[in-house]
Amino acid sequence: MMPAINEVTLAVSSSLAASIVAKATVTTALALIAVRLARRSCAALRHALLAAAFAVLLALPVASIVAPKAPNIIPTRAGNATPNHSRPLSPLDGTRLQSSA
Repeated sequence: MMPAINEVTLAVSSSLAASIVAKATVTTALALIAVRLARRSCAALRHALLAAAFAVLLALPVASIVAPKAPNIIPTRAGNATPNHSRPLSPLDGTRLQSSA
């Protein structure tokens, strides 16, 4: 299950449009859940929740373009996360040099 979530996260983060759609979906879902939880409150509160969510949706495309990109850190298994430091790095491209022995 986790590899599938990791792949979807990487796919969404690589595309600006997919990223905006995912953020808008989460924002809308959270707003509708908040309105559902506030169903016994006054209508003005529910209206304010929906208006705030709509304001976030309007600002989302601009904020996605202007805001700096955050690194997407996805944890891996410990066996794959450890780098191989047994051979020195090539000064040209950073790959590991083959040992002559």
